[in-house]
Amino acid sequence: MELYKTGALTIFWGGKAESILPDKWRGFSPAEIMNKEPFKSCVQVAEIEQFTLATLRQMHGTDGVVVLTKEQCAAMPLFSCTADYLVTQLKGVGLVVLTADCLPLVIYDPVTKAVALVHAGWRGSVEKISKKAVENLCEQYGCVPKNLEVFLGPCALVCCYEVDELFVRALSAEQKGNRALGKRDGKWYFDISLYNVIVLESAGIESHKIHFENNVCTICTSDYCSHRGQPESGGRNITVVSLK
Repeated sequence: MELYKTGALTIFWGGKAESILPDKWRGFSPAEIMNKEPFKSCVQVAEIEQFTLATLRQMHGTDGVVVLTKEQCAAMPLFSCTADYLVTQLKGVGLVVLTADCLPLVIYDPVTKAVALVHAGWRGSVEKISKKAVENLCEQYGCVPKNLEVFLGPCALVCCYEVDELFVRALSAEQKGNRALGKRDGKWYFDISLYNVIVLESAGIESHKIHFENNVCTICTSDYCSHRGQPESGGRNITVVSLK
């Protein structure tokens, strides 16, 4: 577990020790799991109010959910709402995404105190999910891109994220895609973090406001679940974000 805290924002980056099997909990209500691990630890560390976890059934798309009320959270069955990012301005609510090589992204506005939590797999990334989350923040809460802070979490990094020729040809059709591809020993590797940074910068995010301290490789770092590294485990790393 790693923790990032400012005066108003908390990010809980969970690792293998706090991993989740989503199918085990799918359909439960937040009220049924708040005293069970690893949810209990997340709630305590992130100072989340009772019954206010918002989770998703992630589909590698670009749809998002705006969390407008705490009652909305309490009514959302765990890991059942189909989308790939969450947006809110509510204090005390825990936004949750699960990853195991995909990139968790936090986009925070310290001016309006609004936040988005994004699950960016390669499909969502190339369909510009990070830009769409920025646009949603701006539309819902009047955020200005240059004010936004972005935090990248654990994911498959370019050192290990091997891709095939079909993916390379598809990505090479756009200029920014070429910058996120590298070749070593005849194999192609994708830099999903760099790709999302390029997309975010094109949306108006300033480069010095993008933070990589927790952007470690899930494949070659044993502390995290990895779909490519341990496909049989089924475990997912949990990222939880809350405002106060």
